[in-house]
Amino acid sequence: MPQYKVTINMDNVTSVATYPSIDEHPDADDRAKGGVNPLEWTDLQHPPTDPDYAIALTRANLRWTKIFEELCKAGSYQFYDEFVEGIDIADHQPSKVSFEVKWKINPLPVYQYYLETANGNLTGSDGGAIDTAERAIKQMVTDGICAGGGSGWSRFARVHNHARWNDETVTVTIIQPDIPPKVFQDITVEEVPETFQIN
Repeated sequence: MPQYKVTINMDNVTSVATYPSIDEHPDADDRAKGGVNPLEWTDLQHPPTDPDYAIALTRANLRWTKIFEELCKAGSYQFYDEFVEGIDIADHQPSKVSFEVKWKINPLPVYQYYLETANGNLTGSDGGAIDTAERAIKQMVTDGICAGGGSGWSRFARVHNHARWNDETVTVTIIQPDIPPKVFQDITVEEVPETFQIN
């Protein structure tokens, strides 16, 4: 089966959507901040310096996790080679995130069946048909990032407590950073040479 590279552009310069951050968008809803980030604070140079940065990072981690929950809707898969740009400290959020993914079987008909069952149609967030594997992947990633819409979804999650220098588990609520039609446009999917096999 083909292998795909997925890239999410969140630079707020060339991106169509806006991905609110603590520093650049102080008036935005805090639940929308953080972007998408596979890195936890232990992967970076130092932990978040205050609670706002800490919970934004957790929201970014949860959006990352939600993307892979959505990818399950196309069947069993594996992903590799995650890459993050524009961040080296936990107070910042990435400008771009990419990863490679591969399914055991063709993901398109599996996901189309899911869409027809769940939504009654094969329409993507941009209004076009989900008629290729690339567009199916874009839609699943969009749905992961925008899960909960404007009202949000909640989960118990670890948030760094800078005062105690450890993590605590609290309820975290996440909303979409921007509307799905815009987020969809910031995701690129391309077929790449196969570098791994799924057992």
